[in-house]
Amino acid sequence: MNSRLLERWWGRRINRYVVAFIVILLLVALASSYAHRGQTISPQPTANARLARGAPISVRQVFEVHMRTMSEGIGLAVVPQSTSAPSQTYLVATTDGASTWRVTNYLPTAAYPSQTADSLIGVASDLYYYVQYPRPVLSVSADAGRTWRQVAVLGQLLSAASVGSRLWVTTDRCARNTTHGKTWTCGSYLYVYAPGRLAPPLGHRVPGSLSTDASQPAPSFQRPTAALVFAAVGSGAGVLLDASSGQPGAGAIVETLDGGTTWQSVTNPCGQAFPGTLLANSLRRWIIYCTLDQGMNQGLNELFTSADRGSTWRLIAAANEARTLHVGRFGDGMSAAFSMSNDGTILWQVSTVGPSSVSVNGGSDWVAARPNIVAPSQFDSVGPRGAFIVSRGAGIWRTTDGVHWRFLH
Repeated sequence: MNSRLLERWWGRRINRYVVAFIVILLLVALASSYAHRGQTISPQPTANARLARGAPISVRQVFEVHMRTMSEGIGLAVVPQSTSAPSQTYLVATTDGASTWRVTNYLPTAAYPSQTADSLIGVASDLYYYVQYPRPVLSVSADAGRTWRQVAVLGQLLSAASVGSRLWVTTDRCARNTTHGKTWTCGSYLYVYAPGRLAPPLGHRVPGSLSTDASQPAPSFQRPTAALVFAAVGSGAGVLLDASSGQPGAGAIVETLDGGTTWQSVTNPCGQAFPGTLLANSLRRWIIYCTLDQGMNQGLNELFTSADRGSTWRLIAAANEARTLHVGRFGDGMSAAFSMSNDGTILWQVSTVGPSSVSVNGGSDWVAARPNIVAPSQFDSVGPRGAFIVSRGAGIWRTTDGVHWRFLH
């Protein structure tokens, strides 16, 4: 056999092998399709794959809770993916008092919950609002988190809170002065959104927060301190504490009974201290915590209460670092968190230094809390005296009577 005949013989033989190999592959694929007929083949999970609805979530991954009862509630959970993939944020729910959680739905984007403000607001069983940080973006879902739509906000969003079936939003906003074109008029505004509304409603300027500066254009307007505290005290009624001046005793307290249409100034009792937390569980009874750091997170602490919507205030607890002021056995450590039960009889304080404390008579007398609660990130009062405290990354504290706590982790 000469070389040309040999080449032709090998070529035909190789072609037969190639054809046979292709036929075998086709037969294997056909058999596989018959074997899996009627089944849905799920894709392999990847680092960025989301957890399925109904998947269990660790209590330590729940970063924020909003309990409807002592048993049922919703929350936010952040689940780390990997060193190369971002964390995923989920809507979660519990039916056993925050002991176990499961994924219910997803948020509009993967965002880490804010360390300083609530980011999930449940107005009704299926109406949720979500504030995405660090650049505040407000979204709303009317189907319990299945779909989301962005809500238009005028100005820089400061806070959002549910008041009845409506959402109250406070913002900082600047506008060019029509009389003097080189200056800007800046202030805080209150907007009351009807359920599910996307367009901003008519806003009402909050008195006492007005500021003008010829050297600063609108985008650079910022508060010296992030201290616009809001407390809802009833349908259409709320109290705003603006301590953004950064000066002791300079905080403005204003009240509205009609959603911001009209405002009334309220006396600030803090004197030379800084107004901090404002608590209100009814239209009339308010509590304000005043503090002045005199070094090492210790100094002057004062607690005032009012039974007439801030017309008059009464000092019920006070202490200072020099140990010369003692009212109600109050500590001199600065408060890291301060909250009140819904019935107004129990108050909780978590100190930046020293033990946590509790008062069972509305703030007059204080004792050390047992066990000592540390690193709180959120209080959520439920029922007359129940509460949940989230310690992000660690677990959730739960109490049914305001005094005895159980740690879930």
